[in-house]
Amino acid sequence: MPKMEKVYLHNPSAEEISLISISATTAHFHASFFQNRIIPPGGNTSFDVVFLARVVGNVENTLFINTSHHGVFTYQVFGVGIPNPYRLRPFIGARVPVNSSFSPLINIHNPHSEPLQVVEMYSSGGDLHLELPTGQQGGTHHLWEIPPFETKGVMRASFSSRDADNHTAFIRIKTNASNQDEFIILPVEVEVTSAPGIYSSIEMLDFGTLRSQDRPKQLNLHLLNSGAKDVQIMSVRATPSNDAITIDFKAVTLKAGEHRYTKVASISFDASKVQKASQSSGKITVKAKEKSYSKLEIPYLAEVLDGYLGFDHTVTLFHIRDSVLEPVVKPIHLTNTFHFAIRIHDVSLPDEAKTMFLVSNYFELYRVPEACCCRPTQSLQAFVPTQLKHSQLQSITNHGPQVLR
Repeated sequence: MPKMEKVYLHNPSAEEISLISISATTAHFHASFFQNRIIPPGGNTSFDVVFLARVVGNVENTLFINTSHHGVFTYQVFGVGIPNPYRLRPFIGARVPVNSSFSPLINIHNPHSEPLQVVEMYSSGGDLHLELPTGQQGGTHHLWEIPPFETKGVMRASFSSRDADNHTAFIRIKTNASNQDEFIILPVEVEVTSAPGIYSSIEMLDFGTLRSQDRPKQLNLHLLNSGAKDVQIMSVRATPSNDAITIDFKAVTLKAGEHRYTKVASISFDASKVQKASQSSGKITVKAKEKSYSKLEIPYLAEVLDGYLGFDHTVTLFHIRDSVLEPVVKPIHLTNTFHFAIRIHDVSLPDEAKTMFLVSNYFELYRVPEACCCRPTQSLQAFVPTQLKHSQLQSITNHGPQVLR
């Protein structure tokens, strides 16, 4: 999300100063044109600096203000990038062959307790276009409505070009939670090249946010051969070696002249095997038998949340008798072992269990109409299931569903 500040220039000399341009050496900062290119003696002018962080952490740079006869003036800028609450990331680092395409899916997370509606989404034009994930030409507003605390693919960015060059574009997103003049800006940077080689359909394997007790998440790796002869893929490995990464790969040959990407491997990330932060990121290295082709490296990334919602499993066991008895009522207590608060905003039953169980005393218990929170290491009576046979419950939190068996 961009942050804009206005910079004022003052000319204290007895001569007018003619301003030519402003330049920077990083893509994190962008400067507008001068309000007035000529500053008279004792006069002022201004320009805007936009900070669009592409990484989390401190970013600093120097702006160079070029003048006609007074040399170059420098201006230091500094900003701090923080994680995006919508879990959006810039699409940078993509490399594709000429006449091919780069089509990442735009997934948006809703961090609010109310549905999030995407009301506007524009591209800066040129070779970048927006398409519905389904491939349809149009749809209803429900396609762009994201339920509370869920992540949903709302649009696909499609970039294609016939010109070998470095291309930069932007996607502007506005939601019903945004202020009138507030937008989310996604940078898109693609290198289009005519060099023969092997290319990936995605610039990063993004496993998203995972909990340490989640099942392994799998992503597929698709490659394309832009060369004039067939190429055999010899190996697909994690660099450096990582116990959390499992790769399902068999030697495959990529045909020359193919315009479609071919599935080469399946990459699985097991959050339960993460013992240190460095295991959450790395590179997948692809090597071909053709020695003239350089190795291909695709970065991977995962955000691992260490913890779980604990409960007493014996409380979820019910003894079913043949005789008709009064319903059995048992309270469920949840213990939050995460290092942050958990908000429980729904407790649901599978359809096949609704004739056997009933969840009661959930919202009324906390007297919070939209949700309830469980602080780190704290235990709470979250809800009361009433037995009517056996099934499972599903607790929905702001970090995904948890099944209570």
